[in-house]
Amino acid sequence: MLSRNSVERTWANLEAGSSGNKAGTIRDYWVPGVNNLGGYGRWASAEFADVYEMQADFEAKVEEHFNNMIESVTKETEGVSA
Repeated sequence: MLSRNSVERTWANLEAGSSGNKAGTIRDYWVPGVNNLGGYGRWASAEFADVYEMQADFEAKVEEHFNNMIESVTKETEGVSA
């Protein structure tokens, strides 16, 4: 079960890692791992660097992921009659 302590330990391991690439590790390993578990919803990762553009970038990322989700559900239900 995923708990706050396991998240904190995972984050500490990322900080101690030799690569120093936390964002890439989270994006490439941690998020897919959580999503594969299937019991914690769907996760995604985004990195924001410019504090002045952060809100607009966040809104764009949320919209992008929402549209992708809707598109995938629409494709799954095409041809299925009610």
